[in-house]
Amino acid sequence: MKILFGLLYFMSIVFFAGAQGKLVSKVYPWEEVSVPELLSGTVQTLLKGSTTVFRELEVVTGALSGSGSSVLKKPGYEEMVIVKEGILDVNLNGIRTPVTEGGIVLVSPGDVFILTNGWNEPTFYYLFRWKTVSTPPAGKADPQSVVYPREEMTFVPSEKGGRRNVLQRPTALLNELEIHTTSLKAGLPSHAAHTHSDDEFILVKTGMVEETVNGKTMKAGTGSLIFLSGTDHHGIRNAGEETCEYYAIRFK
Repeated sequence: MKILFGLLYFMSIVFFAGAQGKLVSKVYPWEEVSVPELLSGTVQTLLKGSTTVFRELEVVTGALSGSGSSVLKKPGYEEMVIVKEGILDVNLNGIRTPVTEGGIVLVSPGDVFILTNGWNEPTFYYLFRWKTVSTPPAGKADPQSVVYPREEMTFVPSEKGGRRNVLQRPTALLNELEIHTTSLKAGLPSHAAHTHSDDEFILVKTGMVEETVNGKTMKAGTGSLIFLSGTDHHGIRNAGEETCEYYAIRFK
């Protein structure tokens, strides 16, 4: 009997380690998120694991209704909030800022933030939190927590659609965090398929995109998240009939 319990315990450890192990390139469709559970106050985990950049990485989605508030800070982690829909009243180290749909909040370890619903409808958001394999060299880290309002992301048009540069900077734990949005006209690719060593997320703000990873295609609609593991060969195009927009988030 002891041998059986020991075997079951060992198998549970192996299963847990595998479930929380190395992340692979994958689409996390918004359609698989339970909106009723979010509205009941339950935060849903989209992914959790490690990569070549992250010792620990977790992405969750949540919602706030009425005048609901949430304190989501996890000690020792760097965190980032992106507003999917609605308005968040963000209290960051005692300073309150309304953050509308598409706005981003970057929070360094040790800083405190409280999220409150900022309007009369439910607000949906994504929360990224991480610990990295390595940290920036001495004197290179930038631990400043910052709010990036959507209204201040200047749109620059192009033949294919356009782009909004959001940030490109070191953080407390990352050598570089680079975020921009891309707008693509119907049917067009962003660029030729390529590889790079850093991890990347694509967060679809509007429309339908098709991501090709190592020759296999995956579609993702509004609200969906795509994780792209470093070194995987990948490319993206607009798979819809109207202009799409997505966030490209790269971690180094």
